[in-house]
Amino acid sequence: MKLIQKSNRTQLKVILGVLPLAGIVLFAVLNYFIKDEINEKLLVDELRVVQTLEKDNSPPNLYPVIEVSTVSDSSVEQMTFSQDYIFDPIENEDELFSTLQSVRNINGTNYSITIRHSLIETKDLLIAIGIAVGCFVILIVLAFYFINRRIAKKLWEPFYLTLEQLKMFSLEAVGKFDFNETQIDEFNSLNDSIAEMTQKISQDYSTLKEFTENASHEIQTPLSIIMLHLDDAMQSELSEELSETIYKAYQSAKRLSSLNEKLLLLTKIENNQYHHSDAINIGEIIQDKLEEFKPLIKAKNIETIFEKEGEFIHPIDKNLASILIDNLFSNAIKHNIEKGLIEIKISKEEISIKNSTNGKVDERHIFDRFKKGSQSQKSIGLGLSIAKQIADNAHLKLKVLAEEDLFVLKLIQK
Repeated sequence: MKLIQKSNRTQLKVILGVLPLAGIVLFAVLNYFIKDEINEKLLVDELRVVQTLEKDNSPPNLYPVIEVSTVSDSSVEQMTFSQDYIFDPIENEDELFSTLQSVRNINGTNYSITIRHSLIETKDLLIAIGIAVGCFVILIVLAFYFINRRIAKKLWEPFYLTLEQLKMFSLEAVGKFDFNETQIDEFNSLNDSIAEMTQKISQDYSTLKEFTENASHEIQTPLSIIMLHLDDAMQSELSEELSETIYKAYQSAKRLSSLNEKLLLLTKIENNQYHHSDAINIGEIIQDKLEEFKPLIKAKNIETIFEKEGEFIHPIDKNLASILIDNLFSNAIKHNIEKGLIEIKISKEEISIKNSTNGKVDERHIFDRFKKGSQSQKSIGLGLSIAKQIADNAHLKLKVLAEEDLFVLKLIQK
């Protein structure tokens, strides 16, 4: 949910919670003042009746509004207010009246005076006021909601522009962010902080990238020289023990060189230095790699089964696709058994590489770096980690299944 929507909904809930209470208070206040006004009118009407009786002793009667009658001399002067339902012959129904009943001694005679006022008009007035106020409040709420929404969108526009620029941010991009100046201090402060932070990140990235490439190059050069000298030494006439020692050193240097190259490759992939190109037919790369790996497959007497049901085409850097298949094939051969099996199936949706194995595979850590699927000295535990990194970079899903005596790797279109 967007911040603007969250803010508007919160405000709307508060308004809708307060309005019923405000309506109840408004109704109570209006009802109180209207009743007070009616009571005053009843007192005025009662006073006029008294004045009329004082002048001519002729009691006026207008049922049910005015009723005057004589009472016993022992009656005490009093005054009471009440509400009663009286049958109205004109309306032919019971109506609610506010009633003032008093006893007055006028010219030596006690009179019972009853003055009534219909509350139907009052009720209609309250309903009319309630409807008018309700409609007015609804209009205010709707106007507030839409106006506030429009104002909020305008106010938050610089923030969304900043967000869009952040989405397009790339470590390899040259130059600073070009933020528009706003009239809101908080957004200007945010933009300045982001510009400063991204500039520092870019500088750190460039420094790290340069260091990694230089370190890799500087390490690779002496390693190549060491391997060259060791190779020359192995060609010389040496004792069997010394030859074995030099060979072990040569193998370790070779593994170190391979490790250096693979770590550099992982760094480049993680830093997004490879970009997706045109769609590549990975099935064709697999067929080419089968030919390349044929000597290794033949050396272990491995049976290969190849099935193609469709073309697996996906946008990926061609070099990365080649490295990906190299690592998957290397894994299937290295961790296979003598006279084992490699089964490859290609369809539009996925590529499946299945190989026989006699070792138990931990699926949870199979893609972790330096986790070996076997104890082979030739394995440095980076092959599947590199394959997973390449798959993620190309928006492909690399899935592993460990079946009984079989190990399955699936490359799936997301």
